Amino acid sequence: MTKSTKQTVPRSPMAVSSKTISILDIVDERFSEILGIPKDKVRFGAEPRYKSIASAKFLSSNRGLEQSEQHDIVAEAYELIQSDLSSRKLTPSKKLWVPRVRFDWSTDHETAEVPLERSVAGLFRLYRLLLTENPQADPVWFNQIPVSSGIIQHGKGSRAIDLVCRRSRGQYDFVELKFPKGAPTETPLFAALEVLKYGLIYLYVLCHPGVLKVPGWPDKSDMPKNARAEELLEATDVTLCVLAPKRFYSRFDFGWLDEQLNNDFARFLSERKPGRLRTLSFRFDQLENEPFEITHGNGFRFDFSRKPIPRDGWSSLVQ
Repeated sequence: MTKSTKQTVPRSPMAVSSKTISILDIVDERFSEILGIPKDKVRFGAEPRYKSIASAKFLSSNRGLEQSEQHDIVAEAYELIQSDLSSRKLTPSKKLWVPRVRFDWSTDHETAEVPLERSVAGLFRLYRLLLTENPQADPVWFNQIPVSSGIIQHGKGSRAIDLVCRRSRGQYDFVELKFPKGAPTETPLFAALEVLKYGLIYLYVLCHPGVLKVPGWPDKSDMPKNARAEELLEATDVTLCVLAPKRFYSRFDFGWLDEQLNNDFARFLSERKPGRLRTLSFRFDQLENEPFEITHGNGFRFDFSRKPIPRDGWSSLVQ
């Protein structure tokens, strides 16, 4: 089916009437429907169905492409979110979409993601202190950027972008980081759709700039000196990234989802003009399975190199 005939008729968000259901729950259900995951709790688990390993395996190797290519995932999910948010009075947090850096962590975390994310932010701060020339140079890393507090009702816990990399002026990567200690219980599909939801909320804020014009915004309490409160909202180029060790991807193939989301984003930006944004894209990135290494003299080497996974390169990740 050609792209011009894609279905873009989303389910009515009027279903968001329960005091315990968020519009993002409705979006989650729509994702599963678009991807063609059967409503079989025994095989694919409870909602959101796409979260299960069984669903990710079911959709790997282009299984989801034939069903999903009949839809515009980005446009359908965005319309659900826009219809809900535009129908309510919003009380956004004063911290929404403000760049910040947080360093605190402990060894009690169940996964390595929080310590890793906060160490990255801290090490890049050290890097800037060690520079002998131009200590204000890019790149800059921010972390734990709140995206929806006060605008999404009945959310499950706080929602924040794990890492944001300012590659250069106006250019950013929004990163969903996954680094499980043992066998992964989450999947590239779940991570991709999680950062996609953050990207859709970001698009809503850009398309409705008055949302954040509330007393007290922006709260700059955690904002570093080399940042501007408005810079994320003035971006010209944004990439949504899933970042995980190679082993996280080894059982799957989601090159087709990479392609579809990028096509959908290109169409969205051609039809709408959100803020200053010129490009919005999606990418799966991989890290080394063991990025930390003890070296000679009890020193250490920390490798946070991010390597994009080519759409046709997933087979090389099999272990």
